[in-house]
Amino acid sequence: MLTLKQIEILVVMLMAVLVHKLSIAEPLNVWGNRDLPPMGYIENGVPKGFGVEITKAVLDEAGIEYKLTMAPWKQAYVQAKAGNGLVFGMYWTEERSKYFDYSIPLWEEEIVLVTKKGNDFSFEKIDDLKGRVIALQRGARPGTEFEKALDNKLFEAIEHDSPVKRLKILTLNRVDAVVSNPGLASVVWNSRLAGISISEFTILNKPLSVEAKHIGIAKTLNRRDLIQKINAAIGRLNKKGVIEAIIKRYEITK
Repeated sequence: MLTLKQIEILVVMLMAVLVHKLSIAEPLNVWGNRDLPPMGYIENGVPKGFGVEITKAVLDEAGIEYKLTMAPWKQAYVQAKAGNGLVFGMYWTEERSKYFDYSIPLWEEEIVLVTKKGNDFSFEKIDDLKGRVIALQRGARPGTEFEKALDNKLFEAIEHDSPVKRLKILTLNRVDAVVSNPGLASVVWNSRLAGISISEFTILNKPLSVEAKHIGIAKTLNRRDLIQKINAAIGRLNKKGVIEAIIKRYEITK
């Protein structure tokens, strides 16, 4: 039987091991979309965009150590779904909610439909896309209604990572419309990158949808505690006006 002194020594040793493990714990992997300016992109090897700034501000406020990786959206999503960290800038859908715990909204944005000038059409509801060819980001699912229409093959989807290339194939009449977000800013930004005048495009009057962007973490990790810390941090930053100020710096007009 251990003496009281031996037990005390054992407890001290175990605590030392625990502290050591905590001190060398790896930062949390954080995945983001590199192909969605001005929300997220890479410039000279550095992650940029209002989504990047907001996410970093939230995680810093929450006291969470992290390693940020920007990747094609589908890769970022798959990594997070597999439990390899969290992902930011994700829409809520019924299907995704089976696999992810979500933060409260980081921000809301319009998802717009862009056509070539002169080829615009009336859009009031998702059924108006029936039989059309729509270009969108690979792996993107902007809302449950769109997700279901896509799964039911209401329209033909052409998926591509690059928003610049999606606009270029639109000018070549290979698709009827391009899904673009966040709103006007994304169209202006990417038309400039493509070297195409914004006047060559029409943004349909009615947005495809207005959706919130969230931070998500795989349910398999069972980290609701982390989501609670993130939610509290988002709340504090909203009260201070930090998130709104970041978004305003990226606002773009024609």
